[in-house]
Amino acid sequence: MTDLSLHQEKPLKTRIWITRGCYFNMAERLRRKGRFSVGSTSALSLYVIAVSIYLAIPMPQHSSDRTTWLSITTLCLSIAILVITNLEAAKNYTVEALRAQEKAQTISKLFNAYETSAASSVPNADEVRFSQEYSDLLANSSDITRKPIDYYLFQFNNRRFPEFAFTNWDKIQIFLALIYNGCTEYWLYAVMVVGPPLALLWWLFH
Repeated sequence: MTDLSLHQEKPLKTRIWITRGCYFNMAERLRRKGRFSVGSTSALSLYVIAVSIYLAIPMPQHSSDRTTWLSITTLCLSIAILVITNLEAAKNYTVEALRAQEKAQTISKLFNAYETSAASSVPNADEVRFSQEYSDLLANSSDITRKPIDYYLFQFNNRRFPEFAFTNWDKIQIFLALIYNGCTEYWLYAVMVVGPPLALLWWLFH
């Protein structure tokens, strides 16, 4: 999903505005994922430490079966933490967020220059030049991959603008798309934070 494919028929100014907003959303999404990644792996590590401390304390009520089950679970979680941490670190959320932010700021300069030109005595005199610069910026951004959620969020935040003539059904679809894409983006972090406590409750009361 790209802005050009969806809004090729729209004015150049609108396309630049949409693309700029999507890159700003992308930068914020990546920073948020970085925070969630660190927070969820830290929480999971704390769970493992807490269980390890519990197992290390000699208590008469510790049954051998439960102790074995907890030990195996702790080992599996430790391996999961190692694998997830390495995979998340390889994604370089902070670096990618910075790149997206820089791209958004570059597009902002183009947008401001276009507005200045449009407000001059000869409006849109440089339309072809700005269009080429915009195309070049997109071509040079092929390695910075935006996701549909960046565009959906931009639509949702700007749903009252005349550039988006949304019906109520359109708004519902965008809202549902945001929920779906949000779940696919953050489900792992939710499982890492909420999963172990729920498993512990099930284990205690089963």
